[in-house]
Amino acid sequence: MAAASPMPSLEAEYEKKFENHTDDVDSEEDDDGDSYGAGTSKLNGDAGLEVDRYGFIGGDQYTSPEDEVRIPVGVLRRREVKWLDMLENWEKWMSKRYKKVKERCRKGIPPSLRSRAWQYLSGSKYLMDSHKGRYESYLNQPGNARYIDDI
Repeated sequence: MAAASPMPSLEAEYEKKFENHTDDVDSEEDDDGDSYGAGTSKLNGDAGLEVDRYGFIGGDQYTSPEDEVRIPVGVLRRREVKWLDMLENWEKWMSKRYKKVKERCRKGIPPSLRSRAWQYLSGSKYLMDSHKGRYESYLNQPGNARYIDDI
């Protein structure tokens, strides 16, 4: 028996949110008066509530759980070790072994390192390091009242 995950899946959240939704209603209206046909969700105007693990509801980008290939834990751990080495020596990897970084990205970034890898791959890590303290200085500045009200 598999252990329950600490966070409910997106699919479970949507099911809970729409548990009172019935297909035998002719139509329903949202706050703006737009009506939706029977059995349709207001969510993105899509009738299906089935959500994949990436949060997609149907369409070309939807990944069916039956079609999904789970990576064995041992393989995932080996990839994590390789990615940790790459992230620790990022400049070396990007200057001398760029093709290997690209190949590893295509194989898949381990979920535990995706946020950190994204910073390096997008260049935001470099920008943060080259502009230390800028974000904090923006936080300390008084905001424009016009935008503060909107926020």
